Amino acid sequence: MADVLHSSVSGIFTRWRDMQDGSHALVVSAGAVLAGTPVLHRSGVVAADVLAAMGTVTCTKIAGAGLTGGAYITNVVAGNAYGRGVAKVGSATITTETTNLRINAAWDPVAGYDWYDLYCTTVAALWSGRVTAAQHAAGVLLSTKGAGSAPNSVDIDVIGTGLAGSLAVQNTAYVIPDPVANCAGYQYVDFLCRFSRTGDAVAPSATLCPFFLNSVTGLYEEGQDWTPSFGGASGAYGAMPKRLRVEHRGATVALVVKALAGTGMSLDCYSVLS
Repeated sequence: MADVLHSSVSGIFTRWRDMQDGSHALVVSAGAVLAGTPVLHRSGVVAADVLAAMGTVTCTKIAGAGLTGGAYITNVVAGNAYGRGVAKVGSATITTETTNLRINAAWDPVAGYDWYDLYCTTVAALWSGRVTAAQHAAGVLLSTKGAGSAPNSVDIDVIGTGLAGSLAVQNTAYVIPDPVANCAGYQYVDFLCRFSRTGDAVAPSATLCPFFLNSVTGLYEEGQDWTPSFGGASGAYGAMPKRLRVEHRGATVALVVKALAGTGMSLDCYSVLS
């Protein structure tokens, strides 16, 4: 059953195969770059795909009404469409009195954050309210969202009654990495993950998660976390190279690194469509 080359277009080869019964069958074979060929997806990843932490939050008392007299603790938590960062404690406990019954909390904006939650009470920093990144940049009064006393700051005049800022201890303000896997026309994408480290002071660990593009909202939606195991301890046999298969049914997929730890831990990743 000899194959006879018929044509080649964009790396797709079609061949006529002579069958034993005298008929002919059309056979399609792949060229160099098709489904099943590993393509470098990401390399040299050494940290989680999250927004940077906030800098110093400088707190000072200012004139105005709203708070009562007392020693106030202030927290700020920044967030985006995917989650929130870790609570940043104000630079000092502020004692308000008489006509100085507001606290100005000032900090430098961090690219990528959409909003900021403010926490301010005398016992523990409880939630007082939220402002947008644009409002913070302009300077805003927390209660009315009117003009504040200075740019890149919030004038706090609301005593917190909500949840404690101290609960925000895990950064979930994820950033969708570039590139993403365009899987149109395929059902699966395999991520070939090569983890490596440079020493053994800290044990290796990782949590990765596929996020799927919602073409209506433009946001990527979280899939199921994948936390691979790494060998070395008694009964632990996991190798450093791993393979994660994701069924996507044509969706665009981003592989988000939620956590990555270990001495000199890094990740190189290839993707394969099928």
